[in-house]
Amino acid sequence: METLDILQNHPERLLEVKGITESKLEDIKTSYAESRMLQDLMTLLSPFKITPKTALKIYQHFGPASVDILKKSPFELCQVSGFGFLRVDAIVQKNGGDLHDPMRVKGALFWALEDSKGGKGHLFLPGETLRKEALRLLNAKIPVPSLRLHEQEVADVLQDMILHGEVVCKSRKSAERTLKHIIPFITRKLYLKVNLEKTTVSHISKVKYLGYGFYRNKGRCRMRVHPKSIKKMKNHLRELTVRGNKWSNPEREEKLRRYTTGWINYYRYADMRRLMETTDEWLRHRIRAVYWKQWKRVRTRYKMLRALYLPEWKVHEMANCRKGAWRAAGMLNAVLTKEILVDRLGYPSMTAHYLKVRVNY
Repeated sequence: METLDILQNHPERLLEVKGITESKLEDIKTSYAESRMLQDLMTLLSPFKITPKTALKIYQHFGPASVDILKKSPFELCQVSGFGFLRVDAIVQKNGGDLHDPMRVKGALFWALEDSKGGKGHLFLPGETLRKEALRLLNAKIPVPSLRLHEQEVADVLQDMILHGEVVCKSRKSAERTLKHIIPFITRKLYLKVNLEKTTVSHISKVKYLGYGFYRNKGRCRMRVHPKSIKKMKNHLRELTVRGNKWSNPEREEKLRRYTTGWINYYRYADMRRLMETTDEWLRHRIRAVYWKQWKRVRTRYKMLRALYLPEWKVHEMANCRKGAWRAAGMLNAVLTKEILVDRLGYPSMTAHYLKVRVNY
């Protein structure tokens, strides 16, 4: 019991154990938090009699906020394969759920799309077909006609899902029809202004919203960083790693860390692991070029390269190199390694920070 108390309330005490470093402590804390989350998830979903494997599947789908999301609406489970709407609805209604709850309608719409994809091989459903299928599911177990839902209730929830990007339109004609209905809803019911010049119909891959772009993967809409945002980010990193400025190395490291941390925290919802890996390589190459520029004199290069414990013949070869800073930075790749730049000199690893804060959805 004392060990569990330390893990839960005082994890920093684990540093007293020989062999446990700061990095290992972070891994232990992350692993323990995930285990606790899976336990809480299985307790919450005990009426569904789920297995640990299924709990892990749900956790991977919704991420760390799984318990909060499912407490708010168990019908979100309809997004996970294996949880049919009728199964979820039966348990919710047994516990006194509201038949007209918008979350119930949303769950039916999600399941109608999922069932159409898995059972019939469809990649999309027309709006009218989707509404009718969802309405059939919603009223399937309601024998009293006066308690049944109406098609307009389903249509209103579907419109709200399209407005929030949870469902996208398949064709341009459908999108134009949706846009025609959404603008009056925003202006008359929400009392908000709409910029008609920027409010247009376009393909999902060309949409730019708050710096994010979108793409389709396995029938689902996913977020990525828009190419314009990537270009802007790289231009700013170039400014921070210009070889001619007069910053000290600790000052440059601090500016880079501050910018990359804020940028990644903002785009943590995007799928960008590969982008972070390539950007890391490119950024470290620029940093090596900065160091090579600082080691301008041959004797300075001898001093710095010897400090890195290189063989004397290699020191002589590199110190007398007459290539430009960018070309020479390629040679420094085997000398100023990632471990030295990140672990010893403190430069940021964008990939490591992204993997730490990214949000799965």
